[in-house]
Amino acid sequence: MTILVDVGSQDAEIVMQDSVRNIGITIKDEIGSVINPQELSVKISDLNGCTILEDIYSPSSSRSPNPPRILNPSTGRYEFPLGLDNNLTTSGKDNKTTYRRDFLFTWKVKKISSTYADTTIDPGTGPNSLLDWSAVNAGTPGNFISVEYINPNLPDQTLSVVRDGAKIQINLATNGSGVVTTIANDIITILADVNNEDAVAASEIVLVTLSTGSDGTDLVSSVVQTYLVGGSDGSEEESLCENVRVITPRVCSLTHKLRLQIDKVIKNVLSSGDPTTSCYLGYTEGQLVQYIEGGLQIINAYQPSGVFTFDNYPYSGYEFTLIETSLMAGVMSQQLFAIDTDVPNWSDQGNSFVIQHSQSLAAYLNWLSTRLDKMIPLMKLNFVRSGSLHIEVGPNMRLAALIEAAPSGSLFRNLWFKS
Repeated sequence: MTILVDVGSQDAEIVMQDSVRNIGITIKDEIGSVINPQELSVKISDLNGCTILEDIYSPSSSRSPNPPRILNPSTGRYEFPLGLDNNLTTSGKDNKTTYRRDFLFTWKVKKISSTYADTTIDPGTGPNSLLDWSAVNAGTPGNFISVEYINPNLPDQTLSVVRDGAKIQINLATNGSGVVTTIANDIITILADVNNEDAVAASEIVLVTLSTGSDGTDLVSSVVQTYLVGGSDGSEEESLCENVRVITPRVCSLTHKLRLQIDKVIKNVLSSGDPTTSCYLGYTEGQLVQYIEGGLQIINAYQPSGVFTFDNYPYSGYEFTLIETSLMAGVMSQQLFAIDTDVPNWSDQGNSFVIQHSQSLAAYLNWLSTRLDKMIPLMKLNFVRSGSLHIEVGPNMRLAALIEAAPSGSLFRNLWFKS
């Protein structure tokens, strides 16, 4: 099973500020056919690791929230609408794009869902005494949970619950003659008592409901330790992280201008001759935004000190300087491999080729670096808002001669003292 995102794993989805965009994945099986998994979830967090929200698309009976925000427009295709209003249920949390922000989407998929361990307990005291017990969490650990009804065989006992690890014991109530007085509904009631610590502990691992056709009004009796069965972990879980960046229209305009500088050749590549599966080689929007961020870091490294961001950079007068530093960041990434555009020699006999782009790129980078060494400090001088001036006060030659001739202990201008 494979999870595919719309961009590469080292890239990022780009979302315009104050907009809505579906962030999606496509799921395929081992032979490449699109499939709908039985379990799908997404967790959205910020870059500090704080969870913003979680959403589950797993079967309709257990969706959370219901209805889910995850969309399923076609087989194997799932999308989350990242935008202005997502009907959020958690107070104080949001994933709105009204301000610039970076997100991390973590998708988790199972082809075959996990199942819940369960069992039906029949004390044999009537059709209305049957109860269904099931594990709170899906998976094989539920198969270790057991339930036991215990007749204390003592008069005037109260109904109680005891949890010992994965073992649940129900101590039945009796009257003054020692006869059990607990009905099935009483067990459901005590397990739902939030003020009973023992019941709360038991409810953390097991749920109890009336069996089909049972109204819970029959008395129950002792039942030997009975294990829940049928819990399974399903198929192995696949997960994938997807970066999402919210950018402003200004930054978006820079990506188009940077593309004109750095992406000289755009090739349309066909897959098996099918134009519907073709793609264009070249830089994605996410990659160009990374280069622009690299350009900002190059500018910020120069003196005089001063830090620019996407929000405070002086675009109106120095936009091209940022494009050139972004170009430098991008060209540096091309130093290792440029087979697509730079193969001066090729031999189809020996299946060999020669790449010699590195020297040309190095020469260009040296020229660009020399140019930026002059331009960036001059630009930053226009935005210096504070500084310091160090003044060293000392006597001139005439005052020095006067101090030398003065008697010991003389004080001049409250600054110089003849020892």
